[in-house]
Amino acid sequence: MTARVTYDPHDAVHVRLPLDRKPHLLLAKTVLALDASADLPPDDCAQIALQLTGHAHLVAIDVRRLCNRLPENGRSRALTETVLADATSRLDTSAEPTIDAVRERAQVLRELYERLDRLTSDLPRTASPAGSSRSPA
Repeated sequence: MTARVTYDPHDAVHVRLPLDRKPHLLLAKTVLALDASADLPPDDCAQIALQLTGHAHLVAIDVRRLCNRLPENGRSRALTETVLADATSRLDTSAEPTIDAVRERAQVLRELYERLDRLTSDLPRTASPAGSSRSPA
């Protein structure tokens, strides 16, 4: 078996793939509306957690890219780095197949999109990633 590593310092591979935001945020909204007593099978919880986790990692890539364009000592950069560190910490733990764990993943995804939207609206148009096909909405 041969492993291949792609050197992609400008995230060109990720930039070309638009995020499918609407269904993932709808899934997150639905999950967050569930209460702890909802009857959701563990296999469904595991699959939903996997879906939300994977998508949250992709959103985090966009947030990181925009964060890197912010001034080093700016408040927005510090806040964004805090959000990213928290999201990474929460996403890097394995999710139990429970509603509470799935709700946690949904919350992380929502927080990352909120930060992405804030960064996208705050940055001047010239500071947005060149050639990016991902849209904030």
